[in-house]
Amino acid sequence: MSARSVLACWDNSTRGLDASSALEFAEALRLTTNLLQDAAVVAIYQAGERVYDVFDKVTVLYEGRQIYFGRVENAKQYFIDQGWECLERQTTADFLTAVTDPTARFARKGWEQRVPQTPDDFVRLWEQSPEYELLLKDMDEYDRQHPVGQEAIQEFSEAIASRKSQHMPKKSPYTVTVFMQVKGCIVRAYQRMWGDKSTLGATYMSNLVMSLVIGSVFYNTPDTTNGFFSKVFNFYSSSNGRLVSCSSVSSSTPSQLSEKSVNNTVNDPSSYLPQLSP
Repeated sequence: MSARSVLACWDNSTRGLDASSALEFAEALRLTTNLLQDAAVVAIYQAGERVYDVFDKVTVLYEGRQIYFGRVENAKQYFIDQGWECLERQTTADFLTAVTDPTARFARKGWEQRVPQTPDDFVRLWEQSPEYELLLKDMDEYDRQHPVGQEAIQEFSEAIASRKSQHMPKKSPYTVTVFMQVKGCIVRAYQRMWGDKSTLGATYMSNLVMSLVIGSVFYNTPDTTNGFFSKVFNFYSSSNGRLVSCSSVSSSTPSQLSEKSVNNTVNDPSSYLPQLSP
């Protein structure tokens, strides 16, 4: 997402999540694809009905071979027409998965000898189905609307170039200058701090109290050698507190997000240095 890829692949990303969190994840992908006009290929284990309905199309694989690809609302009926029975309270995703498992699928009454049994049988029926013909027509229509050739490559190059700042070299992987990156990272850092006002206020209050405490120790300290140890110790304490404050700011930086942005050449590593400044 940070690299604005037109195709993103998610492999079992909802593993360990509850039903509501998995639904939020799917809805977030749906919103992202709608806004950015990109595509997401998602493999989800035990998807609920509401999660399944979020997607546009579904593909079913049987031992690595495709036996269906089409609209999510048509997949269930496609396999029911083949003779398979969808059990009561069985979700569509579980039904599609069960079709590829000989121990979990059940044929409808009277269809026991007519349903496909092997992956070859499923593939043969799929390639002879009207859904497969419709898929081929959709692919041909897409190829006509988006032909692959020098013209398409030129349009793609122009689209990439239009996103770059006019001060950036053509061969640079970045879209904006380092100065613009620094500005964006600084704004982002202050937005994060302002979004967590409680932590920001507690930090300022603790710094204020510590400054008053340390400053009061200097009050009426003799200027002779008798006060040398107190002044040095207080100076060390204040400097150490300052370093701890800077390290807390550094720890608040979203390292994983920063690392992805750097690895995907969205931002230069040096643009994150201003976030570490006091």
